[in-house]
Amino acid sequence: MAYQSVHSGPAIDAAVTQLADIQIVRDESNANLATVQNLAAQVATDAGTASTAAASATQTLNDATAAIAAADHARQEQIDAEIAIVADQRFAAEQAATEAVAAADAAVVTVTQDMAASVPTPNKLPLANELGKIASDWLGADIARGDALSAADGAGLVGFQQSGAGAVARTVQDKVREVVSVKDFGAVGDGGSHPLSHKFSSLAAAQAAYPHALSLSDEIDWAALLGAINYAANTGGSVLIPAGTYLLNRQILKSSQVKQFEIIGDGRESTKFIRTAAFDGAVMEFTNCHGLRLSGFSIDAGQNEYPFSSLGHGLAVGLSSAAHIAYIKVFNYLDTGIIVLNHLNDYSVSGCVVDSCEVDGLGVANNGILLGGLVDSGIRGSVVRNINLLGSPGYGLQLKNRCKGCWIADSRTYNANAGIAFGNDIGAPGVVDSFVSNCYVFACNFGIMLGYSEDNQVSGLTIDMNGAGQFPVYFNGNNRRNMASGIIAKNILATSTYSSTRATVAFEASNSDNTVIIDSSGHLGSTYQLARFSTPSDLNNLVRVKKCTSHEVKFISSAARFDDAAGSGNSLSVDGVTDQYISSISSGALTLKNKFVRRIKVDTEASAATDDLDTISNGFEGQIVTLQSLSNLRDVVVKHGTGNIRTSTGADFTLGVASNSITLIYDAGLSGGTAAWCEMHRSSAA
Repeated sequence: MAYQSVHSGPAIDAAVTQLADIQIVRDESNANLATVQNLAAQVATDAGTASTAAASATQTLNDATAAIAAADHARQEQIDAEIAIVADQRFAAEQAATEAVAAADAAVVTVTQDMAASVPTPNKLPLANELGKIASDWLGADIARGDALSAADGAGLVGFQQSGAGAVARTVQDKVREVVSVKDFGAVGDGGSHPLSHKFSSLAAAQAAYPHALSLSDEIDWAALLGAINYAANTGGSVLIPAGTYLLNRQILKSSQVKQFEIIGDGRESTKFIRTAAFDGAVMEFTNCHGLRLSGFSIDAGQNEYPFSSLGHGLAVGLSSAAHIAYIKVFNYLDTGIIVLNHLNDYSVSGCVVDSCEVDGLGVANNGILLGGLVDSGIRGSVVRNINLLGSPGYGLQLKNRCKGCWIADSRTYNANAGIAFGNDIGAPGVVDSFVSNCYVFACNFGIMLGYSEDNQVSGLTIDMNGAGQFPVYFNGNNRRNMASGIIAKNILATSTYSSTRATVAFEASNSDNTVIIDSSGHLGSTYQLARFSTPSDLNNLVRVKKCTSHEVKFISSAARFDDAAGSGNSLSVDGVTDQYISSISSGALTLKNKFVRRIKVDTEASAATDDLDTISNGFEGQIVTLQSLSNLRDVVVKHGTGNIRTSTGADFTLGVASNSITLIYDAGLSGGTAAWCEMHRSSAA
């Protein structure tokens, strides 16, 4: 066997020659083995001949047997000796061959100047430069060198194509830039302070990386977050905020965008932002960022550690239609936790949603979640806690100013001045065509408060006053045509005397044509009010109570319906209870509160023994009322013709005992006659 090699050079040639010599030795060993084998055969022949001769000789059988044994022993010793020689030679040859192969593999070929070139040359090898690198010209256009791939733009040299029909080829760089991480911009997020001075020796150097930096004491987390937001606002896409705690020594402020973008955290218990310096305004504020989406992080506004001197919102979004804020927690702030506002109040901002957020004012904040001046926007699935209980305004969930078609749904408020509020500080019109549904309010001074609101609906609202507060349902002023139904009010604080500050439903001033239906009203104690109509400007408001869960209501007393010289047309009714009032004569007259009154227990003025009733005011066409004396000890004389009362006999009628009654119908004189209460029936039972 002959050895050949694809390598060249003196060392390789010497190794090949040595291998050839080894092969010759191996061949000679094989030839010697053949000779030994031939000799062994000859010995066997001779032994046979000897055996034959012995058989024919006169030697004894024992001598012949000994001769054969001696011949066999000699033959075996000779064969063993020859085999040992051949084995030693083969082992030596194989060892030499192994060493030769190893030497050939380790041989170094030296490329000389005439064999290589630093630039591409036919029949030449590439020559490395002094840095040990080969010029990129030696590589084809479709081949990327390792250092090029590891460069900042190396991902632009790597292709990517999504699976699926119609997918097009892109670079990995284009793909990964669809989503930006705040870590890409240097954020640390370990909860520790990392000022720019830890990374940059001068402000100019810091501003080369972060143009918005103002001081070397600025936190890297703040600079990185704002840098990532600025990038995304120009290019579009998402900013990811991995789990961690990021320190903000300045406001995150973005007042414009080129393209729609979003900021996504790892969850409000995982991704956290902490205000670490005493700056005012909102911790995060976005303006003119339509389609903005924020989700999955928390904001500790640092009010306890760095008190705000003004404003002090957690998160503020302004003039940004279709903004969506979800799964965000804000706490430890001063003014409003989450505010989405159109301060122009021109119905130009719409489609904003605050979804599944959580706000905690720690007992000092002014507001929880507020939407102002928006159209078709709302709050859903959110929770507000611990808003300034006795402060102003102290609203948990609020629609404010010119909101139209907005809503608060499936949300809860705990411990606030007003759990839910419709408010306005710019004058009419205020909140219109909006609704509240399926919400829960606990331990608030007011359950729901309405001001400057028109044509709104409230349904499915449960209000637990927790034995404190004032009014579960409060019309603060200037409310018209609002409808509230399906309301459960419970644990309403009782009072030792009937008071203007305690009632299930209260109307403060200039409220008209509002309807409230209370499914259940539960009171603590036996002294309670169901409705309060406060001023003459409260007109035609209707309150219906389906059930009082704490006490049986036998009739509607003047105490249960606290009027404070209220306007006309207001009504309180309790299902299954006669609409009966106790009313005293004043200067010869009774004043009806609404067209629903059917029975009046009449008392004399100042509990006098006798008193004349000349006039009944505020009647409605066709209204029928029955008058009875409140006490057997006092006489009420119904006067014929003195005022606007006409008896069927043309004479006065005395209600001398409680069993006496007279029923009258009101003729408003619509056909040209004189308006009067005309007798229909009387009872003079003893």
